[in-house]
Amino acid sequence: MIKFFRKIRQNLLSEGKTTKYLKYALGEIILVVIGILIALQVNTWNEKRKNNAKEQTLLLALQQEFDGNLQRLKNTITVNNERITNCLLLLHELAPEKSSLSHSQISKLWLNALSKDAVYRPSLGVLNEAIASGNLSVIHNREITTFLSAWESELDRISIQETAVKDQRLLCFERSKEIGNMRMILQAIENDLGKELQESPFEDTNKDLLRSKAFESDLVTFLGTANHLESGFLIPLKERLEHFLTLVKKELDHD
Repeated sequence: MIKFFRKIRQNLLSEGKTTKYLKYALGEIILVVIGILIALQVNTWNEKRKNNAKEQTLLLALQQEFDGNLQRLKNTITVNNERITNCLLLLHELAPEKSSLSHSQISKLWLNALSKDAVYRPSLGVLNEAIASGNLSVIHNREITTFLSAWESELDRISIQETAVKDQRLLCFERSKEIGNMRMILQAIENDLGKELQESPFEDTNKDLLRSKAFESDLVTFLGTANHLESGFLIPLKERLEHFLTLVKKELDHD
């Protein structure tokens, strides 16, 4: 093809048709430029198609991972809400007068309020791999990438509050060991597991714990930090996570 065009140009020059030669040469240049532009456009289209495919694959993987993370968050909220409810029940029994509850009832109230730990630990495999490989850049929706970029700091904030709750819970443990009788509490666990734990030879009972103003203060502080964990951190994160998944679904449905 190149030889064919060159032959035409040579014939025009040999015939002295300089003007036609120049016009032909200019036309040939224009055709070459158009060909290059078309090739670039095709290449750009192919790259865009590849990036769109990568984006869809990544969004689908993130959707699956964060669907699981949402369920884990809901489970954490449920556990935290249960211990708040049980903590209120235990607080209701605190009074200067001697409690009419049995040792077993007191132990179970204590266990329900203080034995569970509500810790949110989401899966991070897909997100961490996307960040490490730089693949987050293929996602066009800025709201989605902003959420993902802030995810680690969100978890750090929650972890700080979880630690505050845990610290207050441990204070309740220490107060219970100091004033109450942990053996009686453990008896309730052992009996539920079908194991025997002999009764404590000491006269101290957990009825003394229910009359303790110091234990009441510890329990109220624990309740406050657990409630703040839920209302100030877990519930808002759940709402943001649900919104994020809605955005991802729209992107997947759109393409």
